[in-house]
Amino acid sequence: MIPQNILTIPNALSLGRFLGVPLLFFLVHLEQKAWFIGWYLFLGFTDFLDGKLARLWNQTSRLGSHLDSLGDLAYYLATAWFFLFLFPGYLQPNVIWIVLLAVTAGAAMVISWYQSGRVTFVHTWLNQANGALVVAAFVLSFFMDTTYLIRIVLLLLSAGFIEIFLMFYWYGRVHPDTRTIFHLQESDS
Repeated sequence: MIPQNILTIPNALSLGRFLGVPLLFFLVHLEQKAWFIGWYLFLGFTDFLDGKLARLWNQTSRLGSHLDSLGDLAYYLATAWFFLFLFPGYLQPNVIWIVLLAVTAGAAMVISWYQSGRVTFVHTWLNQANGALVVAAFVLSFFMDTTYLIRIVLLLLSAGFIEIFLMFYWYGRVHPDTRTIFHLQESDS
């Protein structure tokens, strides 16, 4: 029998996001733009909804946090690939900012691993807002030139990873649901 705290709607949404990513590749291959955008937005909405429902219904769990991170990783790596495949002209002028993002993300992952023994994805408010901005920038790229919007998003994503780096650097282990570095400062005093 499966424990009740595993079979939850938030966990199903996170797992569904992970399992739903391959359909995006199929829809791109079929050149089904409307279906692709609709499915992409639906998966993005599950990213917003899973954590909200877990906290609202008191169904947060370590498994849920891992499923959310796994779903996020698949979804946002796929988004990066689709940006590269579908809109390379919008990325080319932003290469330096993409490198900055890669460096800050790598540094945040390395220090989280060093401090806690595993790579920890922290769901800060800035990272949640950045997730929404990534989704918006990607969808808008189908309809307009988003070169400068992508630059802003890359800078904000880098700022989010810098915040996470500083959290681990100054405070050691950090809970994945820590909302901002300021929450850690308040609890430290």
